[in-house]
Amino acid sequence: MSITIRVRNYRVLREVDWTPPAGVSVLVGPNGSGKTTLLSIPELLRVAYQRGTSSAISSQGGSWELRNWDANPQEHVSAALGVEELTWELQLSLRGSSVDERSGERLSRGKEVILRREPFSDHIVYRGDDWRSQVDDGGPVDDRVALRRVYDDRHDAELEPLVAALTSSRVYWLYNLRKLITYGSRYGTDLYLHPSGDNVFTVLRNWLGRRDCRHRYKFVLESLQDAFPDVCEDIEFEAAGQTVTANLISPGTDTRVPVRYAPNGWLVALVHLCAVAGAKPGSIVTIDEMENALHPYAIRSLAAAFREWAREWNFTLLLSTHSLVLLDEFKEEPSRVFIMEAGRERLPISLTEEFAQDWLAHFSLGELFAHESFGGAKSATGI
Repeated sequence: MSITIRVRNYRVLREVDWTPPAGVSVLVGPNGSGKTTLLSIPELLRVAYQRGTSSAISSQGGSWELRNWDANPQEHVSAALGVEELTWELQLSLRGSSVDERSGERLSRGKEVILRREPFSDHIVYRGDDWRSQVDDGGPVDDRVALRRVYDDRHDAELEPLVAALTSSRVYWLYNLRKLITYGSRYGTDLYLHPSGDNVFTVLRNWLGRRDCRHRYKFVLESLQDAFPDVCEDIEFEAAGQTVTANLISPGTDTRVPVRYAPNGWLVALVHLCAVAGAKPGSIVTIDEMENALHPYAIRSLAAAFREWAREWNFTLLLSTHSLVLLDEFKEEPSRVFIMEAGRERLPISLTEEFAQDWLAHFSLGELFAHESFGGAKSATGI
């Protein structure tokens, strides 16, 4: 399933029109080039759909400097997600230093606009007709975006792939490992990992206890065994009150090691693998700088596991990186490496748009990146 991310004038991103291939791709570029901002767009749109535009902007750090510095005040600030022929565009309605809930929206099928809402307007047009929600006049203010109002009311089948992609996409970065090892995970029925990683032990324990999810647990455990062969053979969970924590079973022994003594790299890999294992078909999962705290062997092992799982479950996994080791894992597929650099009209650019694939085959991608043949910092600007 083809997924497209489009952005206009949002923070450091001047113009993005990106259709990454299904499976695993990597995004490279200097600090400040917009990698993290770009990978956060699916989360921005998901939260806007589920909780409203103001909540979405708050989750992304607030409205300070929301408009790109090079954009004039008349230019739109927008983000869009496309699934096959359907594209939902959210045009942020800026009012001074705040964002109005009544954002502009366009839902298009190809060139046909099937849903329209102008910025700051309560007027929604769906398939050529004025559309009104079922909330009685004088009822509570409805802060839902127009797309959700229409879908909640009508459940049109043609909107389901887009809504499914919006609601199942997840962005992972800045895991709170200290909180996790100190306090464990809160007991619950969670089957999907929170972006902070806080609920990882609860999710794993629940996967292990359910036949329909046990394949996810098996993938995580076997991938950890491959990436860290001397660290952990199995995981044992402990529940006390409202808390779930874990012990690592050392290879070849019955020694139980409390998770607070686990290597940081192992914990990072654990959360990464749960993020990937929980992905739904047709969704987007993004992980920012996945190499942090990981040994080169673990990076290579996780990259192989990610590829296999994404291929089997048909979703899109986007990784930002500064790792030479991870880039070299894409030597056979350089078209899956995308470049973010300042001063370009369109971002990101596939590596094979810049260099012939036959030429790239003679070099280490990591070494080319290290010598700033691509993704260099020389012209990087912005924050």
